[in-house]
Amino acid sequence: MKKFNLLASVALVCLFILGCEKNETNPTNYNSVLLDNITLNSEGFLVFKDTETFKLVLQNLVEHENSGLLIDEKFPNYISSKKAFEELTEEKFKGAKYEIESFKDYAMILDIDGELYLEPVIDATILGIVANQKGLYQINHTIYKYTYNNVYSFDASEYAVFKQKGLEGINNLTTEPITRSRSLQKQDILECINEYETNKRRLIGEVSTVNTPAYGEVKVTTKHHKKTVGVWLRKKCDRLILDGAVDFDKTVLGSTTSHSTMPYKNKTNQSHISEVLDFTVLTGVSFDITSADVDHEGECAENANCNNTL
Repeated sequence: MKKFNLLASVALVCLFILGCEKNETNPTNYNSVLLDNITLNSEGFLVFKDTETFKLVLQNLVEHENSGLLIDEKFPNYISSKKAFEELTEEKFKGAKYEIESFKDYAMILDIDGELYLEPVIDATILGIVANQKGLYQINHTIYKYTYNNVYSFDASEYAVFKQKGLEGINNLTTEPITRSRSLQKQDILECINEYETNKRRLIGEVSTVNTPAYGEVKVTTKHHKKTVGVWLRKKCDRLILDGAVDFDKTVLGSTTSHSTMPYKNKTNQSHISEVLDFTVLTGVSFDITSADVDHEGECAENANCNNTL
C-alpha cells in the first residue's frame, strides 16, 4: 500500500453569490419532494417545480449520501451528468479517438499543471446528479445549461430553438460564471511499472471549492488515475480511503466562524471518493481553507503480481 499526506496551509477563498435567503433551508422529507415536485420530461432532463424544491433537493443530496439513488429509482431512464461520466470507460474513450464531440457535454480533457486529465464537465458533487448528460435541468419555466466555465439560462419556450441552433440561437440568454480553487497533491505509483508496462498509475489528493450560481461547496477528494493514450483517466481501485483533518473559516454576511472537520471515507470499487465539508445555496457566503492534513490511500490488485499497487 502506498500512502501520502496532503499537507496544505492555504487560503482558498471563494465568494458565493447564489440566492436571496438569509438562512439555510431546513431539511425536509426527500421522498415527498421527489414524488410531488420533480418530473422527468420527454427530453430527458429533470424539471423542478420551483427554486425552493431545487434547493431542498440539493441539501438532501449533500446530507444524505444515498439520496441520489432515489432519483434513479423514480426515473430509471434518467441519465445524470455524473452517471454518464462514470460510464465513460477506458475502452469507450479509446474508441472515441479524441472525438470530443461524442462526450463534450459531460466530460472534457483538462490541462492541469501541464498534463492532460479526463474530468467531468460538472465537478460540483451534487449538481452532477441533478443535471442530465447534456448538462440540463429546469426550474419552473427556466432551463439551465452547464458547461465547465459557465451556467446559461433561458426560458423553456426557447428550447426548440436551443435544440436546433444551440445557445447562439437564444434571444434572451443569461450567462453566469463558475469559479474554482484547488490545492492538489499527486503521487505516481512506481512499484509496478514493469507489470503495467506504460500504463502508469497516479493517486491524487485534492482540497477544492466550486462556485456556481445555484450551489457552492468545499470538499476533499481522493482520485485514482491510469494513463491511457497520453491522458490520465479515472480508474476504479479495490479500495480508496481518505482520512484526516481540514480547518476552514466560513463567512456569512460579514460574520466569520471557524470550523474544524475530520473527513473520512472508505469505499471499495471506486475511481474517486469525495467528502463535502460544507455547502451553501445562499448569498454572500465565502469559505477560507486555513489548513489541511489528509491521508489519501489506495489499494489495487488488478495485476496478480502486484497486489498492493497503491
